[in-house]
Amino acid sequence: QGHTVALFDDAEALLAATGPAADAANADSADADVYILDIGLPRIDGYQLARALRQRPGSRDALLIALTGYGQAHDFTLSKGAGFDHHLVKPANLEQLERILVGWAGP
Repeated sequence: QGHTVALFDDAEALLAATGPAADAANADSADADVYILDIGLPRIDGYQLARALRQRPGSRDALLIALTGYGQAHDFTLSKGAGFDHHLVKPANLEQLERILVGWAGP
């Protein structure tokens, strides 16, 4: 089965497509199966963005992965509380990311 990836170069573009003021066409284009988000974003942090995505029917069940420079125990707790499924610390371990994606997608 194929999976959908939505690419946005910043959080504002994603919010415009997913926020309360988004029209149906933009919201549909933002629906994806997997979101890999940074935490330290301008204007809104990744925790807020994850919470917003979890509220949307089109992304409620998506796989959310935090990819961030924040690696303290407290940061992992915050990610879990915001709805992230995984918290990876930069620089990304691509083998770990691959294991997560393959495990999620199945054989």
